[in-house]
Amino acid sequence: MYDTYIPDKGFVETFFRISNRINRKRYIKRMLALIGITFILGFLVNFSLLIVGADILAEDTLASALGLLTLIPSLALMIRRLHDLDRPAWWVIATFVPFLNLVLGLYLLFARGTYGPNQYGADPIEGCD
Repeated sequence: MYDTYIPDKGFVETFFRISNRINRKRYIKRMLALIGITFILGFLVNFSLLIVGADILAEDTLASALGLLTLIPSLALMIRRLHDLDRPAWWVIATFVPFLNLVLGLYLLFARGTYGPNQYGADPIEGCD
């Protein structure tokens, strides 16, 4: 069914695509990039609010909006990593359960993906980044 791995093209496919698979190395690199983007955006938002002199409510509202903006791409990356482990996407619900989210996070970071193609796509190790 899946002969070769199709790499992502562009920002949207890299962070918002939920089909296909992503290996550990790509998952870690993209999550670190997402953390960096979040940190930089958070710094810029807080700095601009400091200059404007906004109140605490505005800071909390923008911080929540920024958190929601980064939640979607992080869940998409987690789903693709679960697909690499031949697990269904609904396992991502575990990220909202305390302590179970730590177990899932460690599993996503350290478990080796399925060797060869599985029901979610071709092996991402055979593809290029």
